[in-house]
Amino acid sequence: MSVVYRDLTIDCSKDNFKSEKVTGYEHGVKVFRFKPLNGNIPIDLSDCTGAAYVGTKSDGKIIGNSCEIKDNKILLPLSLQMTTARGDLKGHIEVYYPNGMLKFYGIDFEVFPSPETAEIESTDEFTLLESKIAEVNKIIAEGIETSQGKSAYEIAVENGFVGTEAEWLESLKGEKGTDGKDGINGKDGIDGKNGIDGQDGKDGTNGKDGQNGADGKNYQVDIIESTETTVELQPNKFYKFGEVNELNLSLAEITDNTQLNEFMFEFISGETATTLTLPDTIKWAETPSIEANKIYQCSIANNIGLIVGVDNV
Repeated sequence: MSVVYRDLTIDCSKDNFKSEKVTGYEHGVKVFRFKPLNGNIPIDLSDCTGAAYVGTKSDGKIIGNSCEIKDNKILLPLSLQMTTARGDLKGHIEVYYPNGMLKFYGIDFEVFPSPETAEIESTDEFTLLESKIAEVNKIIAEGIETSQGKSAYEIAVENGFVGTEAEWLESLKGEKGTDGKDGINGKDGIDGKNGIDGQDGKDGTNGKDGQNGADGKNYQVDIIESTETTVELQPNKFYKFGEVNELNLSLAEITDNTQLNEFMFEFISGETATTLTLPDTIKWAETPSIEANKIYQCSIANNIGLIVGVDNV
């Protein structure tokens, strides 16, 4: 299936008042390609770490989709959920840099669902979150691989698990989920020719609809920028502290055990290495050693911590 590109310019110094007409037939094949400007001067995207479109549909549902950076332009694919609610989809584009963020306001769409997409339930969509989780998992995986620390099974045994590694893997499997909702009926095929002297058979009765599956939980991570050096971290929020000489962190009490509770933060260690203080109860794959002139990101889940540092160049 060929891709259709729509080239547009956007300016971070003003409200763009872009309102593009889109239909349900275009999802999956249309990509908006934005050239970013600052007062009519092109913006260099070579140092940015990512981009996203954030918008609100006419029914109040939220879109938070990641964009691709290519040839110094921002590429936004038209997704299915962007076309499920008739009316205005109002939003903006965010471009992320190591030390800040640019926003381009007034990036709106006038949506006309097709008969096929009109039957799709309008929901929130967060491909940005999915991509960020994939990045974090990749960093964590690379950190564990290069640190040559203990395996997750060995850590589980040290924390009280009794059994073989195969039994431990089996214990990680969850219960079977309930059946999902019925899909949309496909289009009728073309009738074949009647056989010689054959008689048409009777129509069969329609089968019963299956039960609707239970709605999944929404998972959202808020980004919190802080200049404080003593902070109680809340779960499922990403804290950005900037360059600090010392950082004293504690973990808030977990009140909801029905979902993964992850504590995440980032800081910059400058010319003088940052002094990092965390609860002694955290178990590390490798004891943190903070060096000067590096950017660090840390993730703590189930009281197991992983920290990765890269050169701040």
